[in-house]
Amino acid sequence: DVQTFEVFVTDRVRRSMAEAFAGFPTRSGAQPNKRQRGARRRGFRSSPEKVLEAQRKVNAYLSDFIGGTLEKDKREIVEKQYFHRLIGLPPEMYSESTSLFVEDAAGNFQTVLLAGIEFDLLVLHCVGYGIFDAAFVNTNVAVFATYVLDLIVRFTRHMLGVRNISRKTLMDERFIM
Repeated sequence: DVQTFEVFVTDRVRRSMAEAFAGFPTRSGAQPNKRQRGARRRGFRSSPEKVLEAQRKVNAYLSDFIGGTLEKDKREIVEKQYFHRLIGLPPEMYSESTSLFVEDAAGNFQTVLLAGIEFDLLVLHCVGYGIFDAAFVNTNVAVFATYVLDLIVRFTRHMLGVRNISRKTLMDERFIM
């Protein structure tokens, strides 16, 4: 029994999700002044009641959508075709009113994590080491620079991941470790 799916949604579902998230406050575009930059932000961006109400709306919509109980937004579970597995193309969306849940038996969801890109990271580290070694003509400095490159990649992934999880789960960033 397959536990993971790739979800391809219709425009109608995307609009419904955008409406559900509309009640959730986003980051303001205002830039903090010099005094505020170093200071720790206190309090919530908005009242917790508003956030909870928005979260309830999103949860209710997603529960109904995944459960298949929505009249206008149907979903269909399909098996990934051989050609789509081979090339990696998304399936055809034949109907404007039916979203597709494509079975992911191979675990392709890992491509959004660092867990699926070990080879790419190895190539990045090898190329980085080669460039640093040629630039600095010192093996110790090249190894240290490659280590710093790895730290930058992991830090960037962590910060972008925290921001994405915070935005998608309606949880303040300060609560995510």
